[in-house]
Amino acid sequence: MAEQGKDHWHSGDYQHSASFVPKLAGKVTRWLDLQKDDVVLDIGCGDGILNLEFAKVLSQGKGTIHGIDSSAAMIDAAKDLCKEHPNATFEGMYQNNPP
Repeated sequence: MAEQGKDHWHSGDYQHSASFVPKLAGKVTRWLDLQKDDVVLDIGCGDGILNLEFAKVLSQGKGTIHGIDSSAAMIDAAKDLCKEHPNATFEGMYQNNPP
């Protein structure tokens, strides 16, 4: 059984396992018909790869994106990746420490 409260996610491992995500980011943005003033909530945002693509579109207007994940490591990676986009914010929701 996994240790309760331990963060088992790592951005590098995730990028290796989910290498398809960056390849799909542009397509997902188009499929969603994302507009520059939209407000987006991404539950399970991971390391922020999709959020970065969304933030690029949303920064052309007043749009915002808020990413939530249960992994502190992933939230840190997402914040670092999207640091040039103030319209992208991130929050951890942890089992043992809910907001």
